[in-house]
Amino acid sequence: MTCKHCGCIISSKKAIFCSDVCRREWWRLNQDKLLQHDLVCEQCKQVFKSNKKRQRFCSVKCRNIANANKKEALFLSYEEHVVWSCGAGVDSVAIAVLICSGRLPLPDIAVMSDNGYDAEYTWEYVNEILKPNLEKVDVSLNIVDTKDVTILITTDGYVSIPMFVDTNDGPTKYRTHCSNSFKTYPILQWLKKQGVKRCINWIGVAADESRRAKPSKLKWVKYKYPLVDLNLSRSDCKRLIRSYGWPVPERSSCIMCPNKTDDDWVTLKRLSPLDFARAVEIEREIRETNPTLYLHKSMKTLDRVNFRGGGFDL
Repeated sequence: MTCKHCGCIISSKKAIFCSDVCRREWWRLNQDKLLQHDLVCEQCKQVFKSNKKRQRFCSVKCRNIANANKKEALFLSYEEHVVWSCGAGVDSVAIAVLICSGRLPLPDIAVMSDNGYDAEYTWEYVNEILKPNLEKVDVSLNIVDTKDVTILITTDGYVSIPMFVDTNDGPTKYRTHCSNSFKTYPILQWLKKQGVKRCINWIGVAADESRRAKPSKLKWVKYKYPLVDLNLSRSDCKRLIRSYGWPVPERSSCIMCPNKTDDDWVTLKRLSPLDFARAVEIEREIRETNPTLYLHKSMKTLDRVNFRGGGFDL
């Protein structure tokens, strides 16, 4: 076989040109000699000429736009589920009251993650108050086990939770996104396994913390904040829960969360001493990796902080 443009010998039986250079040059020189067909672009509807009888688009740009529109149409054809992410704190329980009282429609899916670090009293509230009352209105609270992906210290020594470290400017807290890796992403992966391809995700954020109400970065998930939409503050949520006859839950957070206030630490130590002891042990394990880190802003280990109803002794 010889090249159609330069005439050199080529070994392949199927090839027409010896190189891309020859191919492009031959087409450039012979374009006007080829049979041209008048076609209409499926995207822009403009008439164009082509040597191919069945060319659908006049350009790569039109082809890409058409493919994008096709994908968008397919995406919009998926059922849009309403998903409620429950954290079992005051804000989430307020949403549960709104659901049970009929002020919010029933979600298609209610889900809560179990990363292995929630306090015992949180699960008592879930099992004794939340789940039984939600079942009365045909809402099943799915508990998703996320312990396998909840890693406090990586193999290279990275600590995945924010902790206090002493700097020249005083105690400073490292900022990480443990909530995403511990709860948000595992829940989204679980939703995908359930066949959810498009959803509106309810998240419990009170109106006085509306700065936390941020849009989703994922196309298939839209965040919705019912408490912000209803202008319910955290105090309003507590009143709502009491008026419905439910006890107000304690603040929901991981037992070793450095974002706890001193009142939260006192509550954990008083209501769940075993969980507090576990937090002390977790801090000890982390400090074996990095002794400059602490869970409390006093820069003392938890077992040495003297909590006094919200205060501490340095």
